Amino acid sequence: MNMPAFQQQHAVFPAKANKIDDLVTTKFFAIGNSNPLLRSHAILILYAMPNGVTEMSRDIPNFVQTSTNLASVKTYDDYFFITTSQRSSVASALGDVVNRVAAVLKLAGAEVEHTDGYPGWSPNPKSNILQVSKKSYENLFNEEPKVLAAHAGLACGLIGETYPGMDMISYGSELKGVHSPDEKIHIKSVEKFRKWTLDILKNIPLVNQRYPAAK
Repeated sequence: MNMPAFQQQHAVFPAKANKIDDLVTTKFFAIGNSNPLLRSHAILILYAMPNGVTEMSRDIPNFVQTSTNLASVKTYDDYFFITTSQRSSVASALGDVVNRVAAVLKLAGAEVEHTDGYPGWSPNPKSNILQVSKKSYENLFNEEPKVLAAHAGLACGLIGETYPGMDMISYGSELKGVHSPDEKIHIKSVEKFRKWTLDILKNIPLVNQRYPAAK
């Protein structure tokens, strides 16, 4: 189970220099669209900007390690606004893709602004609590759980930053359409989640006895 770190970037391309200060604090990239030269820069950026998966994991088969997303392009007054975001489960790889995106924008004359991101959470297949949770699931439901890594933001990254070394897993009820107006929860899975959680808690005192700490 894995959570990639996340970074968002913003930049400003003014059509008129005296508007830089007005827009540099906005949560978008901005490119002046009333100036033909700057307008052509905006089009070139869309061609040159990295977008999509930039690197796959070397440790987990078929798992996206690093990606960048050209999220939106909008216009307002004399400006184009472009928002991008980057994710990676490896801090150095995140820094690299952030710099690549920023370089494209700066070469086109933009002022780039980075917003606060969130930390990544690297998977640990030998995690003690993961082994206990898997065994608990098998005992309760007579089937082996699927352990997956997700190229998405999870609370464990923030918790792990505050409590380094804490052994964690991320799990929960069955959800669909997460973070959308169509988000739904499968009601029966809530009771299943409750039973599983209680059984995990019963076995936590035995974790270190059953599974020596894995490095």
